[in-house]
Amino acid sequence: MAKRQFWLVKILVATTVASLGGCGDHSPQGSGRSEAVTPASFRGLDAESLLVTIFQRYRTAESYSDSGRVGLAYELDGQTERQWAPLSVRLDRRNFYVEAYSLRCHCDSRQTLAWINDDSTDDFDRQVTVGPAPASRIEWEKLTLDPVFQQQLAAGLGGPPPQLDWLFAVQPMKRLFDEQHTFEFGSQRTLENRVCHSVIVRADARRYTFWIDLDAGIVREVELPSVIAPPEPHLPPQEMTLTVQLTAATFQPEISSPTIDPLPMRPKYVASFVPLPPDEPDRSLGLNVDRELHRSIDDARGRAAASLIV
Repeated sequence: MAKRQFWLVKILVATTVASLGGCGDHSPQGSGRSEAVTPASFRGLDAESLLVTIFQRYRTAESYSDSGRVGLAYELDGQTERQWAPLSVRLDRRNFYVEAYSLRCHCDSRQTLAWINDDSTDDFDRQVTVGPAPASRIEWEKLTLDPVFQQQLAAGLGGPPPQLDWLFAVQPMKRLFDEQHTFEFGSQRTLENRVCHSVIVRADARRYTFWIDLDAGIVREVELPSVIAPPEPHLPPQEMTLTVQLTAATFQPEISSPTIDPLPMRPKYVASFVPLPPDEPDRSLGLNVDRELHRSIDDARGRAAASLIV
Protein backbone atom coordinates (compact mmCIF):
# COMPACT_ATOMS: atom_id res chain seq x y z
CA MET A 1 0.00 0.00 0.00
CA ALA A 2 2.82 2.43 0.77
CA LYS A 3 4.35 1.90 -2.69
CA ARG A 4 0.94 2.35 -4.33
CA GLN A 5 0.32 5.57 -2.46
CA PHE A 6 3.76 6.90 -3.40
CA TRP A 7 3.02 6.19 -7.06
CA LEU A 8 -0.34 7.98 -6.91
CA VAL A 9 1.08 10.95 -5.04
CA LYS A 10 3.83 11.24 -7.63
CA ILE A 11 1.45 11.38 -10.60
CA LEU A 12 -1.28 13.49 -8.99
CA VAL A 13 0.72 16.18 -7.24
CA ALA A 14 -0.15 18.76 -9.93
CA THR A 15 -3.91 18.28 -9.51
CA THR A 16 -5.18 20.81 -7.00
CA VAL A 17 -7.89 23.30 -6.18
CA ALA A 18 -5.14 25.77 -5.37
CA SER A 19 -3.98 25.63 -9.01
CA LEU A 20 -6.86 28.01 -9.61
CA GLY A 21 -6.19 30.02 -6.48
CA GLY A 22 -4.10 32.98 -5.49
CA CYS A 23 -1.05 31.00 -4.40
CA GLY A 24 1.77 33.38 -3.67
CA ASP A 25 -0.71 36.27 -3.70
CA HIS A 26 -1.10 36.66 0.05
CA SER A 27 -0.81 39.62 2.35
CA PRO A 28 -1.04 40.29 6.09
CA GLN A 29 -4.56 40.48 7.43
CA GLY A 30 -5.31 43.57 9.48
CA SER A 31 -6.97 46.95 9.20
CA GLY A 32 -7.48 46.45 5.46
CA ARG A 33 -9.82 43.52 5.93
CA SER A 34 -13.33 43.75 4.54
CA GLU A 35 -16.44 44.08 6.64
CA ALA A 36 -17.88 40.85 7.98
CA VAL A 37 -20.14 38.88 5.66
CA THR A 38 -23.20 37.19 7.14
CA PRO A 39 -25.22 34.23 5.82
CA ALA A 40 -28.20 36.53 5.28
CA SER A 41 -26.34 38.17 2.39
CA PHE A 42 -26.09 34.87 0.47
CA ARG A 43 -29.75 34.67 -0.51
CA GLY A 44 -30.69 35.83 -3.99
CA LEU A 45 -27.13 35.72 -5.39
CA ASP A 46 -26.21 34.06 -8.66
CA ALA A 47 -23.79 31.12 -8.51
CA GLU A 48 -20.61 33.11 -9.23
CA SER A 49 -21.49 35.93 -6.82
CA LEU A 50 -22.27 33.37 -4.13
CA LEU A 51 -18.79 31.87 -4.37
CA VAL A 52 -17.20 35.32 -4.24
CA THR A 53 -19.22 36.20 -1.14
CA ILE A 54 -18.50 32.87 0.55
CA PHE A 55 -14.76 33.32 0.09
CA GLN A 56 -15.06 36.86 1.42
CA ARG A 57 -16.54 35.38 4.58
CA TYR A 58 -13.43 33.25 5.01
CA ARG A 59 -11.23 36.32 4.48
CA THR A 60 -13.00 38.16 7.30
CA ALA A 61 -13.03 35.22 9.73
CA GLU A 62 -11.10 35.57 12.99
CA SER A 63 -11.49 31.88 13.70
CA TYR A 64 -12.04 28.75 11.64
CA SER A 65 -11.50 25.03 12.12
CA ASP A 66 -12.20 21.74 10.38
CA SER A 67 -11.16 18.09 10.36
CA GLY A 68 -10.53 18.08 6.63
CA ARG A 69 -9.15 15.28 4.51
CA VAL A 70 -8.64 14.61 0.81
CA GLY A 71 -9.74 11.35 -0.75
CA LEU A 72 -8.85 9.54 -3.96
CA ALA A 73 -11.19 6.87 -5.37
CA TYR A 74 -10.46 4.42 -8.20
CA GLU A 75 -11.31 0.88 -9.33
CA LEU A 76 -8.92 -2.00 -8.66
CA ASP A 77 -9.74 -5.68 -9.19
CA GLY A 78 -13.42 -4.88 -9.51
CA GLN A 79 -13.65 -2.96 -6.25
CA THR A 80 -13.58 0.72 -5.38
CA GLU A 81 -10.37 1.62 -3.56
CA ARG A 82 -10.11 4.81 -1.50
CA GLN A 83 -7.10 6.56 -0.03
CA TRP A 84 -7.32 9.42 2.46
CA ALA A 85 -4.81 11.99 3.67
CA PRO A 86 -5.23 14.76 6.28
CA LEU A 87 -5.93 18.25 5.00
CA SER A 88 -7.17 20.16 8.05
CA VAL A 89 -6.80 23.76 9.21
CA ARG A 90 -7.49 25.44 12.56
CA LEU A 91 -7.24 29.19 13.05
CA ASP A 92 -7.98 31.47 16.02
CA ARG A 93 -6.28 34.83 15.54
CA ARG A 94 -2.61 34.10 16.33
CA ASN A 95 -3.17 30.41 17.03
CA PHE A 96 -2.90 28.23 13.98
CA TYR A 97 -2.48 24.54 13.21
CA VAL A 98 -2.42 22.75 9.86
CA GLU A 99 -2.11 19.10 8.93
CA ALA A 100 -1.37 18.67 5.24
CA TYR A 101 -0.25 15.16 4.31
CA SER A 102 2.98 14.68 6.32
CA LEU A 103 3.45 18.36 7.14
CA ARG A 104 2.51 19.83 10.52
CA CYS A 105 2.65 23.52 11.44
CA HIS A 106 1.65 25.08 14.75
CA CYS A 107 1.66 28.76 15.74
CA ASP A 108 0.80 30.19 19.15
CA SER A 109 1.65 33.27 21.18
CA ARG A 110 5.20 31.98 21.84
CA GLN A 111 6.55 30.56 18.58
CA THR A 112 5.92 28.91 15.24
CA LEU A 113 6.90 25.28 14.76
CA ALA A 114 6.85 23.09 11.64
CA TRP A 115 7.77 19.43 11.31
CA ILE A 116 7.21 16.43 9.05
CA ASN A 117 5.54 13.24 10.19
CA ASP A 118 7.09 10.60 7.92
CA ASP A 119 8.39 7.24 9.11
CA SER A 120 10.21 6.55 5.82
CA THR A 121 12.59 9.49 6.41
CA ASP A 122 12.74 9.29 10.22
CA ASP A 123 10.42 12.33 10.34
CA PHE A 124 12.65 14.15 7.84
CA ASP A 125 15.67 13.48 10.03
CA ARG A 126 13.67 14.74 13.05
CA GLN A 127 14.00 18.38 11.95
CA VAL A 128 11.68 20.96 13.54
CA THR A 129 11.80 24.53 12.29
CA VAL A 130 11.41 27.26 14.90
CA GLY A 131 10.22 30.77 14.10
CA PRO A 132 8.80 33.75 15.96
CA ALA A 133 5.22 34.01 17.08
CA PRO A 134 2.92 35.89 14.69
CA ALA A 135 2.63 39.58 15.53
CA SER A 136 -1.14 39.72 15.11
CA ARG A 137 -3.17 37.50 12.81
CA ILE A 138 -1.26 34.86 10.85
CA GLU A 139 0.78 36.24 7.97
CA TRP A 140 0.72 33.24 5.70
CA GLU A 141 3.31 34.39 3.18
CA LYS A 142 5.94 34.44 5.94
CA LEU A 143 5.26 30.83 6.85
CA THR A 144 5.72 29.57 3.30
CA LEU A 145 9.15 31.03 2.56
CA ASP A 146 10.85 27.71 3.30
CA PRO A 147 11.09 25.69 0.02
CA VAL A 148 10.76 22.34 1.81
CA PHE A 149 7.69 23.62 3.68
CA GLN A 150 6.12 24.63 0.36
CA GLN A 151 6.94 21.28 -1.20
CA GLN A 152 5.51 19.27 1.68
CA LEU A 153 2.39 21.44 1.81
CA ALA A 154 1.53 20.44 -1.76
CA ALA A 155 3.05 16.96 -1.78
CA GLY A 156 -0.12 14.91 -1.93
CA LEU A 157 -3.30 13.95 -3.69
CA GLY A 158 -5.07 17.30 -3.87
CA GLY A 159 -2.39 19.93 -3.53
CA PRO A 160 -2.34 22.45 -0.64
CA PRO A 161 -5.42 22.76 1.60
CA PRO A 162 -7.82 25.06 -0.30
CA GLN A 163 -8.94 26.52 3.06
CA LEU A 164 -5.56 28.29 3.28
CA ASP A 165 -6.24 30.11 0.04
CA TRP A 166 -9.75 31.08 1.18
CA LEU A 167 -8.50 32.37 4.53
CA PHE A 168 -5.30 34.15 3.52
CA ALA A 169 -5.23 35.02 -0.20
CA VAL A 170 -5.91 38.60 -1.21
CA GLN A 171 -8.10 37.25 -4.01
CA PRO A 172 -9.11 33.70 -3.04
CA MET A 173 -9.05 31.32 -6.02
CA LYS A 174 -8.69 34.27 -8.35
CA ARG A 175 -7.97 32.13 -11.44
CA LEU A 176 -11.27 30.35 -10.91
CA PHE A 177 -13.15 33.54 -11.75
CA ASP A 178 -12.16 33.71 -15.40
CA GLU A 179 -14.69 35.18 -17.82
CA GLN A 180 -14.42 32.01 -19.90
CA HIS A 181 -15.53 29.82 -16.99
CA THR A 182 -19.19 29.09 -16.29
CA PHE A 183 -20.92 29.01 -12.89
CA GLU A 184 -24.22 27.29 -12.17
CA PHE A 185 -26.23 25.91 -9.30
CA GLY A 186 -26.50 22.13 -9.04
CA SER A 187 -28.41 19.79 -6.77
CA GLN A 188 -28.76 19.75 -2.99
CA ARG A 189 -27.63 17.08 -0.55
CA THR A 190 -27.26 16.62 3.19
CA LEU A 191 -23.78 16.62 4.71
CA GLU A 192 -23.35 16.25 8.48
CA ASN A 193 -27.10 16.76 8.86
CA ARG A 194 -26.87 20.09 7.06
CA VAL A 195 -28.56 20.90 3.76
CA CYS A 196 -25.88 21.96 1.28
CA HIS A 197 -26.30 23.63 -2.11
CA SER A 198 -23.83 22.91 -4.90
CA VAL A 199 -22.12 25.44 -7.15
CA ILE A 200 -20.60 23.88 -10.27
CA VAL A 201 -17.72 25.63 -12.01
CA ARG A 202 -16.74 24.52 -15.49
CA ALA A 203 -13.19 25.66 -16.21
CA ASP A 204 -12.38 24.52 -19.74
CA ALA A 205 -12.57 20.72 -19.55
CA ARG A 206 -12.37 20.68 -15.75
CA ARG A 207 -15.31 20.64 -13.37
CA TYR A 208 -15.28 21.79 -9.75
CA THR A 209 -18.24 21.33 -7.41
CA PHE A 210 -18.48 23.28 -4.13
CA TRP A 211 -21.00 22.02 -1.58
CA ILE A 212 -22.01 25.04 0.51
CA ASP A 213 -23.93 25.20 3.78
CA LEU A 214 -25.77 28.50 3.23
CA ASP A 215 -27.03 28.75 6.81
CA ALA A 216 -23.46 28.68 8.13
CA GLY A 217 -21.87 30.32 5.09
CA ILE A 218 -19.26 27.59 4.86
CA VAL A 219 -17.92 25.05 2.34
CA ARG A 220 -18.32 21.47 3.52
CA GLU A 221 -17.01 19.57 0.51
CA VAL A 222 -15.22 20.17 -2.79
CA GLU A 223 -15.23 17.75 -5.72
CA LEU A 224 -12.09 18.27 -7.79
CA PRO A 225 -11.75 17.44 -11.50
CA SER A 226 -11.28 13.77 -12.24
CA VAL A 227 -7.86 12.65 -13.40
CA ILE A 228 -6.82 9.88 -15.78
CA ALA A 229 -3.89 7.89 -14.46
CA PRO A 230 -2.85 4.29 -13.74
CA PRO A 231 -3.50 3.29 -10.11
CA GLU A 232 -0.27 1.28 -10.26
CA PRO A 233 2.65 1.57 -12.71
CA HIS A 234 1.82 -1.72 -14.51
CA LEU A 235 -1.93 -1.06 -14.90
CA PRO A 236 -3.71 0.87 -17.67
CA PRO A 237 -4.89 4.42 -16.95
CA GLN A 238 -8.37 4.97 -15.61
CA GLU A 239 -10.53 7.80 -14.28
CA MET A 240 -9.96 8.68 -10.61
CA THR A 241 -12.00 11.06 -8.48
CA LEU A 242 -10.64 13.52 -5.90
CA THR A 243 -12.73 14.94 -3.06
CA VAL A 244 -11.87 17.33 -0.23
CA GLN A 245 -14.13 16.71 2.78
CA LEU A 246 -14.17 19.55 5.31
CA THR A 247 -15.76 17.65 8.17
CA ALA A 248 -16.80 19.66 11.24
CA ALA A 249 -15.99 22.95 9.50
CA THR A 250 -17.01 25.96 11.60
CA PHE A 251 -16.23 29.63 12.15
CA GLN A 252 -16.91 29.30 15.86
CA PRO A 253 -13.83 29.58 18.11
CA GLU A 254 -12.66 26.35 19.68
CA ILE A 255 -13.28 26.16 23.39
CA SER A 256 -9.99 24.38 24.11
CA SER A 257 -6.61 24.31 22.41
CA PRO A 258 -6.45 21.94 19.44
CA THR A 259 -4.86 18.54 19.84
CA ILE A 260 -1.71 18.43 17.74
CA ASP A 261 0.55 15.62 16.62
CA PRO A 262 3.63 15.16 18.81
CA LEU A 263 6.99 16.47 17.68
CA PRO A 264 9.56 13.92 16.47
CA MET A 265 11.47 12.15 19.20
CA ARG A 266 14.77 13.88 19.98
CA PRO A 267 13.94 16.78 17.63
CA LYS A 268 16.65 18.75 15.87
CA TYR A 269 15.61 22.41 16.02
CA VAL A 270 16.57 24.40 12.91
CA ALA A 271 15.81 27.80 11.41
CA SER A 272 14.71 26.18 8.13
CA PHE A 273 14.47 22.65 6.78
CA VAL A 274 17.69 21.18 5.42
CA PRO A 275 16.90 19.02 2.35
CA LEU A 276 17.73 15.36 2.82
CA PRO A 277 20.58 13.86 0.76
CA PRO A 278 19.56 11.58 -2.13
CA ASP A 279 19.31 7.86 -1.56
CA GLU A 280 22.58 5.98 -1.68
CA PRO A 281 23.29 4.30 -5.05
CA ASP A 282 23.11 0.54 -5.37
CA ARG A 283 26.16 -1.10 -3.83
CA SER A 284 26.84 -3.04 -7.06
CA LEU A 285 27.44 0.16 -9.05
CA GLY A 286 31.12 0.62 -9.99
CA LEU A 287 32.14 -2.94 -9.11
CA ASN A 288 34.05 -5.15 -11.57
CA VAL A 289 31.96 -7.98 -13.00
CA ASP A 290 33.37 -11.43 -12.35
CA ARG A 291 35.21 -12.94 -15.34
CA GLU A 292 33.22 -16.16 -15.09
CA LEU A 293 30.03 -14.11 -15.38
CA HIS A 294 31.43 -12.41 -18.50
CA ARG A 295 32.25 -15.84 -19.97
CA SER A 296 28.77 -17.23 -19.30
CA ILE A 297 27.17 -14.15 -20.92
CA ASP A 298 29.41 -14.54 -24.01
CA ASP A 299 28.53 -18.24 -24.25
CA ALA A 300 24.82 -17.42 -24.07
CA ARG A 301 25.17 -14.82 -26.84
CA GLY A 302 26.99 -17.36 -28.99
CA ARG A 303 24.24 -19.96 -28.57
CA ALA A 304 21.58 -17.36 -29.39
CA ALA A 305 23.42 -16.35 -32.57
CA ALA A 306 23.82 -20.01 -33.63
CA SER A 307 20.09 -20.65 -33.20
CA LEU A 308 19.29 -17.71 -35.49
CA ILE A 309 21.63 -19.09 -38.19
CA VAL A 310 19.98 -22.50 -38.03
